[in-house]
Amino acid sequence: MDVIDDSSSDVYDNKLNILQASNKTGTPNTTIYGYQQTLPIAQITGITYAQLMQIFNLPATPTGYLGLDIVTKSDADKDSGTENALINALDNFRM
Repeated sequence: MDVIDDSSSDVYDNKLNILQASNKTGTPNTTIYGYQQTLPIAQITGITYAQLMQIFNLPATPTGYLGLDIVTKSDADKDSGTENALINALDNFRM
């Protein structure tokens, strides 16, 4: 069976996670990783990684996203209190 990949990976972080990939029409999809860069916690379609970092006034470096509140809250998630803080941060991120 042939597999056709209609996307391209454009930006990777220091753990080789794909931060930005574009589909065949060129629409960018940006993924943010949390939990010590092991799991995706947010995906944004239609914005580049650099544009997202600019919105949050963070450097568009491969590790710039580590300064996002949702990432620091996911890294600190260890109990129901810290999980609620992460949920609130994710809700704010969506706005």
